[in-house]
Amino acid sequence: MKIRLFICVLAGFAATCLAQLRDSRWVETFKWQGYGTMQTEKFPVFGRRWRIRYRTLNNGPLQVILNDFQDGSSKTVVKRAGGRVFGYEVYSYSEGVKYLAIAGGLNGWEVKVEQYLDNIEEWQYVKYQKHGIILEKKAAWAGDSPREFYVEMDSEWKLEFEQLSPGTLKIEVLDGDQFVVFSTQTDKVGATSSGWAYIPGKYTFRVSGSDALAWTIFAYRQIDIQPAGKVGEDK
Repeated sequence: MKIRLFICVLAGFAATCLAQLRDSRWVETFKWQGYGTMQTEKFPVFGRRWRIRYRTLNNGPLQVILNDFQDGSSKTVVKRAGGRVFGYEVYSYSEGVKYLAIAGGLNGWEVKVEQYLDNIEEWQYVKYQKHGIILEKKAAWAGDSPREFYVEMDSEWKLEFEQLSPGTLKIEVLDGDQFVVFSTQTDKVGATSSGWAYIPGKYTFRVSGSDALAWTIFAYRQIDIQPAGKVGEDK
């Protein structure tokens, strides 16, 4: 009788520990804020449920498209022409990395990825964040006046922009089909922004704004990314 009681107590304790171990909560895993248009970095999904939360900082347009590298699909998360835009869309787990194409106005926007993670999945996410994305510098450009130039990208690149002197700076990057993959406008010294271009090919860079305004652009190539992996898998 005592042995049975001990086994029942032990089983109950184990079940309680397992329930605590698998306790889940919503975790903000990725976040972007900007003005204009950009494509985000790739990101994996760790939880069985996840959502994209979006809002405009003021009245203005907002479009967010979810792109999946695993199956090549694209889904519209939100497409609004104006007003105060906010909300979220929930998705189920799917393998492979994804990225978001965000197009908004110059009044600003914010987009987040939140995932419903248990303790093990959250540990995997923290491990992924510590590993980080490894980048290799590919090119750099600088100037102090409006300029238009062309760049041949041989792989997916991360582009970083910085305003170095007072004035208004506008930057646009267009792909070979003249589709805008990045655009922003800043008016503060030290203002920075970034975005990704994923399709190799010829791109047009347009820098405009105040005369005698200094700026820099850096291009990086991603050389490593850690996949999400499966629950309990140690990579």
